[in-house]
Amino acid sequence: MIRTFVRPTKKDFKITLNFPDDYLGEEIEIIAFKKQEGLPKEKSKLSDKYRGIISKEQGNQLNEHIKEIRNDWNNI
Repeated sequence: MIRTFVRPTKKDFKITLNFPDDYLGEEIEIIAFKKQEGLPKEKSKLSDKYRGIISKEQGNQLNEHIKEIRNDWNNI
C-alpha cells in the first residue's frame, strides 16, 4: 500500500507516483479526500453534561428493561 499526504496549492496540482514492481500491470484505486473527511465527528459534549447522573447499576437496570421491551415488541 502506498499512502502519502499532500497540500495542493493550486487547482492543477500535479502528483507523480512511483509504484513498486508488484503494482505494475495491476488495477489500482486512487482516492483523494480531505484528511479528516469521512471520519466520525467528535461526540457532542451534551453527554458529558449528564455523565454520572445515574449509577452504573441503574444504567444496567435500564439497559435490561430496554432489552425486555425490544424482545416483547419483536414477539408481537
